[in-house]
Amino acid sequence: MNRREKFFLIIGLALIVIALLVNEWSLAALFSRDGVLEPASRTIVRIAGSVLIVLGALTVLFRRRQFIANVYLLLFTVLLCLAAVEIYLRVPGWIKHKSIRELRRKDDYLHHTLKPNVSSRQGWGDKLRIMYHTNSLGFRDLEQREVSREPVADRRILLLGDSFVEGSGVEYRDHFAHKLESRLRESGRDIEVLNGGVASYCPSLEFRKLKRFLEAGYQADEVILMLDISDIHDESKYVGWEKSGAEEFIMGGLDVYPRLFTEIKRRLLSRRGDDEVEAEPDRFTWTESVGEFPHWVKEGLSLCKENILKIAELCREQGMKFSLVIYPHPEQLKSGRRPSPHQVMFSDFARENGILIYDLFPDFFSLADWEGYFIPGDIHWNEDGHARIAEMLYNRLK
Repeated sequence: MNRREKFFLIIGLALIVIALLVNEWSLAALFSRDGVLEPASRTIVRIAGSVLIVLGALTVLFRRRQFIANVYLLLFTVLLCLAAVEIYLRVPGWIKHKSIRELRRKDDYLHHTLKPNVSSRQGWGDKLRIMYHTNSLGFRDLEQREVSREPVADRRILLLGDSFVEGSGVEYRDHFAHKLESRLRESGRDIEVLNGGVASYCPSLEFRKLKRFLEAGYQADEVILMLDISDIHDESKYVGWEKSGAEEFIMGGLDVYPRLFTEIKRRLLSRRGDDEVEAEPDRFTWTESVGEFPHWVKEGLSLCKENILKIAELCREQGMKFSLVIYPHPEQLKSGRRPSPHQVMFSDFARENGILIYDLFPDFFSLADWEGYFIPGDIHWNEDGHARIAEMLYNRLK
């Protein structure tokens, strides 16, 4: 056996060993925070493993043939080109994750939260670069600042909610919390508005955030909880997360799905005239679905209501006014169901439990051009949407 044959024998055996060792279970154990690969990534790993085994076996069997060297040269060239394209497509994601880690951190009590007193530009969508400032509480703010434990104004309002309250996709000067505070002050009221919103929060995490706020000695006169329709799914998703450790919000599971495939799929669908690559997930649209609700709705609704009551009770104990705000997603506005099941569920719940509720659904239903208040291709409010929300809340709070 000459050197060339030995070389290809070693290469073939090495490919087989690598395919056997680098499998979906070893990758999940080493890199995935929840011990599970994403379904698409799992499929890619299985296909890659099968290809390596077949290629390794062919290399061992045909190591004496000249054509095997030509096959490897061709494969190397193709893989090199694909790798270059893949790296090019992944660089924006790596940059985005780096900027997100500057702003967000995992938390053993809150699951995830914003870091205090940081300023960082955050990507949103394909092009938007939004400047984020947080204050000493880790709340999004107009600038970095120290928040006093006692209100510096005659009245302090604390907002709780998810990405809608955090203000995804807009600068804070355009955020409804800042506009609401300015509007109330213009009317002669000395009011401070604190924004405790964090993306992917739900009432169970918002209760903990309020409890930590109060246990640290901070005070507020009023708490407003902005309830999102996705909170029902999030409540069921976060069940038992403490036992497995706080999953880092910004990273999720290991994803090896090629970006090249995603980009090709997106462009092909775009040529067909489809608006989006994937349909909106059930977590945003379940109220408008026909037939039975998804399996997680019953548990999520129960937990959501239970935690809202805990927030309301905590506010009563501390002498703080509490109110609940509900608002529609684009899918609920597109739907012909009036009133929305979301409205009915939580309006009845609030009435039965003596909770003050501000229903913003009718305000949106009355708009002929409601699409103009959302970021194009997104579910979140744009600058005009935040201005509209500020005005809606002002009319109810004034």
